[in-house]
Formats: sequence, C-alpha cells, structure tokens
Amino acid sequence: SATEDLFDGLDYHLVKAQSGAEALRHALVEDFSAILLDVRMPGMDGFETARAIRARKKSRLTPIIFLTAEMNTEEMIQNGFSLGAVDYLIKPLVPEMLLAKVKVFVELSRQAAIMARPRARSQTKLENLVSKRTQALRQSEQNFRNIMENSPDGIVILDEHGLILWVNRAAESLFGREAQALLQTDFGFPVLDGQTTELELFRPNQEHCLVEMRALEIQWEGAPALLGTLRDITERQQAEAEIRALNAGLEQRVNQATSELNLTLDELREANAELAQRSRLKDEFLANMSH
Repeated sequence: SATEDLFDGLDYHLVKAQSGAEALRHALVEDFSAILLDVRMPGMDGFETARAIRARKKSRLTPIIFLTAEMNTEEMIQNGFSLGAVDYLIKPLVPEMLLAKVKVFVELSRQAAIMARPRARSQTKLENLVSKRTQALRQSEQNFRNIMENSPDGIVILDEHGLILWVNRAAESLFGREAQALLQTDFGFPVLDGQTTELELFRPNQEHCLVEMRALEIQWEGAPALLGTLRDITERQQAEAEIRALNAGLEQRVNQATSELNLTLDELREANAELAQRSRLKDEFLANMSH
C-alpha cells in the first residue's frame, strides 16, 4: 500500500493488520514503537481497538496515531485523545508529515531502549544480589535452627506475653512433654532480658528438676521475642549439697578433735605443774637436811 511504501529503505519492522482484532493480537505479543490505527475497520473499529490496547499492561503506553478520511472529525478527535491517542491524521495523508511523526516515535523508542539496557543490567544484578543474600540468610537461619535443635541445653522461644513459640528436643526432655503440647502455652515464669535465674520445673510424672535459665532478646519470624537457654543443674545442686554436708561433717570432726587436743594439753600442763611442785618440795627438803 501507499502507506507501507513510505517506509521502504528504512530499518523499520512493519506489521500489517486487516482488522482491529488482528491488531490487538499483535499488540499482545510484540512491542511497537508506534501504532497507526484507522478509525474505520471491519469488526472492532479503531476506538474499540485502542481501548483494548490501552487496557493491556504491555501496550498501555504505546503511541497510537489515528487515521481517518472523515472531514467532520472534531468529536472523533476528542474521542481519540480521550483514549490516549498522541496524534490524529486526516486522509489523504501527507507522506512527509506521517513519516516525520513515525520517525519521532521510533527514535524515542530506540533511545528509551538504549537507556533501559543499563537499568535492566543493574536491575538484574540487584535481583541476583538480593536472591543470593536471601538464600544466604535462609541458610543462616536454617543453620541457627539446627544448632538450637541439637543443643544439649534446653532452648525455648517466648513471645512478648510469655507464650512458648518454639522448643528444642532438650527442652522437651526437661519439661517431660512433647513440643506440640508446649507450643502456645504460658511459660509460667518471669523472664527478663540479660538475667540468669534458677527455676524448678515439675514434670507430669511428678518428677522435678532444677534449671538455670539465661534470657536474651531476639527477633523471631519478624517479631520481638525472648530466647531462653535452660541448663539442668539438678546433679550440680545435689553435688554441691553433698559437698556442703561433707564440709559440715569435717568441720564438726575437726572441732571435736581440737577440743580433745585442748583437753589433753590442759591435762599435760596440770601434770607438769604438779611435777614442778614436787621437784621444788624435794629440793627444799634436801636443803633442810643438809643443815
């Protein structure tokens, strides 16, 4: 056609559609620098086609130039611009004007593509970096959970209200209950960040144990929480009690031995004093005899 002949020799990729529906199909799968749209087409007219093109995200910003052969076009022009048209040309077309307008939009499209390449590369790099860091963070969180899960000390995660959010296997053993029975239940003890306290835990089988708890404020799944480590000190407390008992017994025996030794020393002193007295009397007797 005469319109297509205008672009001979130019490095343009032209796509021709015989109807509005065909034009819409092309607009859904290809990116265009500009769309020349005849107002009068079989089936969907130019306005319906433009409305459908604008409704798609892929083509909502593509420049549309309406073409019409009608002279009474004021209402049509207003309708066209309301649908996002960038220009309106009346047939018969002035070749130089049409070509100039199309060249402007093609050049703008090419410049936009050139400018978008560094942004696209930067966006790709940023997305790759975010992906790697997200993956590293997830791996770090998984490692953290694995360490906590396999810790010999009991570990509990509490929310701000003291409800249990998570426990490890060692904590299950200390409480004598499985995790499912502990989750979302009240911990039952006051917990303060940075403090170390001793707690007495009672198990369902009436056994009890003494634990030493250290608490630390953390973020758990995006919310403030407290991480508590529970160390069983029952045997340590028993050993310390036995040591105290042994020390008390030893001290008692030392005191008794000291008392006995003091008594013996007193007896020795009395015996020495008596011997000294007898020796003095003897000396006096012998001195009297010599006179």
